[in-house]
Amino acid sequence: MKWIFRYNRDITVYAARMDTSISALNKFAKAYLGRSVYELLGFSDLPYFSRWFKQRNGVTAKVYRKGFKT
Repeated sequence: MKWIFRYNRDITVYAARMDTSISALNKFAKAYLGRSVYELLGFSDLPYFSRWFKQRNGVTAKVYRKGFKT
């Protein structure tokens, strides 16, 4: 599992592996690290991250995340 966090910088993977939502993970990151997860990954805002994710993966983060739950 260590490789997931070392080499993968995709917020949905982190959220899915922790069995939580992206918004819950963002709240946790903001509360304890002072920045949101998308900021930690180098994105300036959530809508930009969402567009980038869909272009890269062909589906929204929500649809992608549901694939981990099945």
